[in-house]
Amino acid sequence: MPGTGRTPKIQDVVVINFEAFVCGTSTSIVRQDGVLHAVGRKQQSHPVPATFTDELLLSMQEGGITKVSLPARSKEAEQMLMRCGVRRSEAATVALDVHITLVQICVPGGARLQSPTSMGRGGQPEPLRRLVARCASELQEKGITVLQGPEQGGFTPPEVKLLREASLRFFDLALERMREELQRDPNRVIRFLDCVARKGHRLHVKPPDLWDPKVFGFLHHRGTFHEVLHRAFGSTEFRLTHCGALMAKPAVEPMPNNVNQSWHRDAPEEPHLVGQWDPYAVAVYIPLIDMTEQTGVTEFLLGSHRQALDCDLLDKYPPPRQDLVSTAGLGAGDVVIFDIRLCHRGVLHTAPELGVGELGVRPVVAMNFGVNAWEDKEDNNNWGDQYLLSGPHGK
Repeated sequence: MPGTGRTPKIQDVVVINFEAFVCGTSTSIVRQDGVLHAVGRKQQSHPVPATFTDELLLSMQEGGITKVSLPARSKEAEQMLMRCGVRRSEAATVALDVHITLVQICVPGGARLQSPTSMGRGGQPEPLRRLVARCASELQEKGITVLQGPEQGGFTPPEVKLLREASLRFFDLALERMREELQRDPNRVIRFLDCVARKGHRLHVKPPDLWDPKVFGFLHHRGTFHEVLHRAFGSTEFRLTHCGALMAKPAVEPMPNNVNQSWHRDAPEEPHLVGQWDPYAVAVYIPLIDMTEQTGVTEFLLGSHRQALDCDLLDKYPPPRQDLVSTAGLGAGDVVIFDIRLCHRGVLHTAPELGVGELGVRPVVAMNFGVNAWEDKEDNNNWGDQYLLSGPHGK
């Protein structure tokens, strides 16, 4: 291939999940058993035509977006159309070139989530009352808001350090116990009350230290983000219902688990609550490292908390880029608050050099808050019924 000096090989590819949008449908290009495959809507796997395998591999190596064109009525174009759900009789008559856009799926497609810079008189930081009112309004309208930097209600470096150390300490202990469990039973499902393994190399843990009010009282009350919740809920009658850490291990080897999280909501609409509280529950994310597009960001669909939308469909039919925002660009200690009904997904972490700890993980504190009338079903739906680690436990 021009400019490469050699033909790229499959083993040169590190992150191997891409999506190709053909004829308005979504097809995944994945590597399996040393061969590139196209997986169509029916989840049937077929080898990718060899005529553009080299171009595909090169685009993966460069980590960008490229386009591959297959000549009209060619055998390769017919094969690709069929893999996207077009019938053989129809595929053979398509008189147009088939254009395939290859997009690296571990990179978010939307804009960076940012708080508008708003200064008071004399160039001073935005007054607290105005800041709280603006963020509460954004949360209600868009489904998400952010507090950036300690001067706008984010956490201070010492607070971030405490959170990071507690999360990593528990994570390391959990990993050691997980290895012991898997040695005894390689088929063991990691689903405990204090630790759950999820897709995309993510481990969700519940460090009990985070419930200690003497050390981590700033998570539980009197923070700027608590004032935003008070304003958004329209009530002081709300509580913390879940507190843990999302630990994303880097995807640096070709593995079947190299996939983004599916689009989802954390909880469904509850009409009997909306009439009195809107929102009635939120999630709060606090990244404990500076975030880039490569460090396992979370991507959100603005306004989807107000839409009767099946979030699962977004995996097949991606939303418009202008409606997406992600946590890329946020600093350690910034506070993201989003409606529990907002469609979102986690994206692969692929930069261990930007993470922390021996494995280069990306830690994010994750909390749920809701009005007293709301029942948080997080533990019942997503966690196990016994503890992985012995000793004291949080709620």
